[in-house]
Amino acid sequence: MAVDDSLLVAYVDGELDSSACAEVEAQIVRSPELQQMVNLLRQSTAAVSVAFDEALYGPMPELTPPAEVFHWRHNLGATITTWLLLLRPAVVPISAVALIAGVVLGRLWFLGAPPPADVAQAVDQRVITGTLTKALEFNTSGSLSRWRSGVASGFIKPLRTFVTKDGRFCREFEQSSGKAQGSKLLEKGLACRDSAGGWQVLVRYPVKSQAI
Repeated sequence: MAVDDSLLVAYVDGELDSSACAEVEAQIVRSPELQQMVNLLRQSTAAVSVAFDEALYGPMPELTPPAEVFHWRHNLGATITTWLLLLRPAVVPISAVALIAGVVLGRLWFLGAPPPADVAQAVDQRVITGTLTKALEFNTSGSLSRWRSGVASGFIKPLRTFVTKDGRFCREFEQSSGKAQGSKLLEKGLACRDSAGGWQVLVRYPVKSQAI
């Protein structure tokens, strides 16, 4: 078994079964580099636990009404299919979109005009996508990665790591986005590793809007 970053994060999060855990520990014992990585991940997890004790162990918010839960589950298959169809053609042109958005923004700022909303949104999505990829790759569950683009800001927080029956690593995550001052949209999602080793978002759905 090759021990990569995703496997180490799952190990530190306690998401591996006993067999996989034993294999990882056997390799950690033989590798000072892996030992150092595990120590760093555990220190990060401990720091996050201290910082978010109140959020983790405080009173729970009101639960979603059962009717809404059923409605979401009923439409989950259609939602996943829609996201897969949207994401597949969007993988290649994202760098081109980012380049065009950067050129247009540069010209507008030079002329002293504010960027159009659709261009600003494209830049925001590029920043969010980059932050999400890094968070899924390196963050332990519960640790935040914050992003900012112009007047917009938010965070990405992996919630849980698990391995599917066919051996794919998947991570649930929480995402906040919106203007720095004002309401923020809170979403949850699920991403899994694809055959190329990247992260593919299978579903993302809104939870609620927060007034900040």
